[in-house]
Parts: sequence; C-alpha cells; structure tokens
Amino acid sequence: MDVEDVADWLERTRAEVGMKISALSEGSGVARTTIYRILDKEGVVDEATVLALAKAMHVQPPLLRQVVVVGDPPTPPTALSLVRHAKASIERAERLLSGPDGRAAVETFRPPPKKGKRKPGKTA
Repeated sequence: MDVEDVADWLERTRAEVGMKISALSEGSGVARTTIYRILDKEGVVDEATVLALAKAMHVQPPLLRQVVVVGDPPTPPTALSLVRHAKASIERAERLLSGPDGRAAVETFRPPPKKGKRKPGKTA
C-alpha cells in the first residue's frame, strides 16, 4: 500500500476516533517515530504496521491489496456435461462389477421363501 494512502487514512481515522499519537503508539506497539514518518508520507509502510494501527483504533484497516482476476470466471457445468459424467461413472462401475465372462460378478440377493406358505398349484 502506498505511504500517501496510509498517511491520509491514518490522519483521517485518528481524527475520527480522537486518539493521540502517544496513545496510538502505546496501543499498537508501533513506535511514535514510525507513526510520524507515516504521517509525513516518508518511507515504506508494511501491512503489519497498518493492521496494528487499525486494531489499536478499533477500526477496519484500509484495503491492503487488490485482487486482480485474469480471464473469464469458470462456467458452471451444463446439464449435458453432468449427464455425460454420470453415464461414464455408471459404465466404469459396471466394468468393475462384471466378471471375466462379462456377466455380473455380483448376484442379486433374493430372500428365501417364507416357511409355511406354498405357492398355489404346487404339491409337496
């Protein structure tokens, strides 16, 4: 962040909260000489200093970095692509479950017939 921007923010915010430089220095752990240097728009200001000053004044820090997005954002999947993906998953599962002869290697479970009930037309 540019020292001029930080100096303007610091001067404006410090005036709004009514904090003296000595109290700001004590509350933030930033040396008074550093605060004066910022207010005089000299030197380089690092993010940790800005965050410490903002915390001591109980305010949100200014925007430290801007995020630049290059290119178009990714597009959400279409219904067709979701169907294709599902179909490929099913085919892959079928290949994994099939035996060497191509038939299902997993048999369907059929519960045994209940005792005491016979199907009509059959004799014992």
